[in-house]
Amino acid sequence: VADGHFDPRARSHILDEPNSNLDGEGDAALDRALVQAKADKITVVLVTQRKTSVDKIDRLMIMRDGQIEDYGPREKVVENQNVKMREAMQKQQAAKAQAEAQRGTSKTITIDNAAQGKLQ
Repeated sequence: VADGHFDPRARSHILDEPNSNLDGEGDAALDRALVQAKADKITVVLVTQRKTSVDKIDRLMIMRDGQIEDYGPREKVVENQNVKMREAMQKQQAAKAQAEAQRGTSKTITIDNAAQGKLQ
């Protein structure tokens, strides 16, 4: 793969973090090899944490804690992940707003209690 080519006799390849130590030129060669492999109908299993590699694949599997979280056509899985991310962000924002509201209520009660103590 270093030269941007797969062995055409092999019908499948597994690449584990193939671009983890590549420079720009190496990344470009890997991209060309993936495009050519697809054209040659060679199956490539690409294990990566880089999102830049995702746009060149047909099917995507998301794994979390050793379990398959999502699998299917790239576009569908990416959309599912975007929805999950939006939902997680909304939950986080709601929890933050609730915590701030509770802190605000506690401060008001504390201030009111302190003020009442001074009046007595």
